Parts: sequence; C-alpha cells; structure tokens
Amino acid sequence: MELNFEDKIKRIEEIVNSLENDELSMDSMLNLYEQGTALIKECRNYINSAELKFINISEKINDN
Repeated sequence: MELNFEDKIKRIEEIVNSLENDELSMDSMLNLYEQGTALIKECRNYINSAELKFINISEKINDN
C-alpha cells in the first residue's frame, strides 16, 4: 500500500529514531538507511510537484 506524504514523514522520523537510539546490526542499519533515503526522495518529488502546481495556479490567476 502506498503511503501518503504525512505517513512517509512519520516513517522517516521512526527510521531516524531507530538509527539514533537502537543497537542495530549493520545490515539492519543499512536497510533502514536505504528505506529512509528512498522515502526522502519520494517526499522531495512530491514537494517539487506541489510547488510547480502552485506556480501554475498563481500564473493563471495573475494572467486573468
């Protein structure tokens, strides 16, 4: 199931807390790091897309 933006942010926070506080094996740490970086990339893409939408809406409003 695809996570929404807010759930992705929560999962990133969970991953950071786990990496900071838990004694994990190197494999577990690497796996969490990979998950976190993938989620961060997805969030960045979402934010960039939303920003472009806002710019387009603003331009349409200003053109009228």
